[in-house]
Amino acid sequence: MSPRRFRQFLILLSLLLLVTAGGVLWWGMSDDHSVTIDQQPAAAVVKGPDLSNVSVKDDPLELTTESFASTWERPLRRALYDPPPPPKPPPPEKKPPPPVRATLMATMIETDKSMAMLRLGNGDVVFRQAGDQVSPEDETAVIVEIKPGLVVVHQGEHVTELKLNGGR
Repeated sequence: MSPRRFRQFLILLSLLLLVTAGGVLWWGMSDDHSVTIDQQPAAAVVKGPDLSNVSVKDDPLELTTESFASTWERPLRRALYDPPPPPKPPPPEKKPPPPVRATLMATMIETDKSMAMLRLGNGDVVFRQAGDQVSPEDETAVIVEIKPGLVVVHQGEHVTELKLNGGR
């Protein structure tokens, strides 16, 4: 379609729309478009039950001012502030870590490199220095300090002391 034909088509379409709008407005302003009951088709007339002998007092739901009292007592405005937030639940208690599964057999105290001889839970005997893990199974248990007859082990925040002869 050429641009000239397309422009003519749009002009024709807008004129048709303008004429239709004018016709609808003219019809809306006139009074002779109203329909009376006699002119309605028979399918549009619906016959309901005969309500001539029913009184208003037979209605079980009688609307009185008392039935709306709860609605009238409600405040119309919201509060200007938000209510306080609910209290936070207490933090869960941290369980203590499992006990260190090692027994101190001996300590060797030197100025630079103190060592401890430990028997692990599986029966292995190992030598450990300060800063080493107690066993490969428990990565959180780290030896912090070695004293004569005593080894201090940290498990996160928990501190355990291993003493000679299996004392803790």
